[in-house]
Amino acid sequence: MMVSIADHSIVSPYGIGSELSFQQIKEGNSAVQLNSNSTLSPTPTYLAKIENSLFSKIKVSHHTRLESMMIRAIEDAVSKSRVDLKSEKTLLILSTTKGNIDLLEDHDYKGFNKSRSYLGALSKHIGDYFKTSNTPLVVSNACISGGCALELGSDFLQTKRYNNIVVCGGDVITEFVISGFRSFHALSEGPCAPYDKDRDGINLGEAAACVVLSSNSNSNIQLIGSATSNDSNHISGPSRTGEGLYLATLNALNQAQIDAGELDYISAHGTATNYNDEMESIAFGRAFINETPLNSYKGYIGHTLGAAGVIETILTIICLQKNVLIKSLGYMNEGTSQPLNVIETTHSSELKYALKTGSGFGGGNNALIFRKN
Repeated sequence: MMVSIADHSIVSPYGIGSELSFQQIKEGNSAVQLNSNSTLSPTPTYLAKIENSLFSKIKVSHHTRLESMMIRAIEDAVSKSRVDLKSEKTLLILSTTKGNIDLLEDHDYKGFNKSRSYLGALSKHIGDYFKTSNTPLVVSNACISGGCALELGSDFLQTKRYNNIVVCGGDVITEFVISGFRSFHALSEGPCAPYDKDRDGINLGEAAACVVLSSNSNSNIQLIGSATSNDSNHISGPSRTGEGLYLATLNALNQAQIDAGELDYISAHGTATNYNDEMESIAFGRAFINETPLNSYKGYIGHTLGAAGVIETILTIICLQKNVLIKSLGYMNEGTSQPLNVIETTHSSELKYALKTGSGFGGGNNALIFRKN
């Protein structure tokens, strides 16, 4: 069965809509800015945060910041694809790393109950908003949550129980998340620089993104291969040999029934930490795809955690449709032991097959392969 991308939408610091975010990125405009909000961090930090003026247009009454962002992304994608969320043949899958954890930072939970911070509550309140027939699922697997949710959606379509799977990923920037990454010394002191020799860490971002997977769509983009692995190395450190990402990539290629040399583009995880980017270079070298044009979107939108796999999938899909390769922002000089073909200028290129990868805490790795017909 073909798994097609029926439609999609992005809610990001750029605004509402996939095309808006893509156009800003294509023009080289980064959403990462120095943020001096002391309630988020005691010191100024580079973040890609949705400003209050934009959030006022996103806010949904009686819903949290994250719920509002996800609802707007779902509404936009579903309205364009004309998928009925109330149908028993439609399933909603949400991906997030921390959900409504920002509520726990306020003594009165920002006017909500403490239980609203539970992941199950996120499912309930978004499901209730759309009056879904099926209880929405929540995937929370660190930074590969979005990719895992898309893979799960594809698997569900293969069972023929559903005709459409609506996948929405989202996370918000909070003091908790910032302090956590700071404790690992993983935050960059400036705009992040994936794969560069002077990279020093990540920039966090917040966004929501929605992809509609369908078995009935006439879309020319299909998800043809997917795989998830765990390298069982360390709770917060990737494999030194790239074993997990290597296996996920190979398994996705096998499912897609294409050779490594047929890939035209890799949308990689590229967090700009020393360990992640080095691990990716080793894994891609082992898979013989290190000469394939590659980029990271983290320099534009930051690391959006549970939204990353979904929002970066959308950007990858648009690149396929428009036959364009986007510059990996922040990269200047080779900084990994295994050479990579990092995209240094945005340019046109005939594209058919693209690989989207992700890696995260807990040793998780995910690989998705898309084809343009």
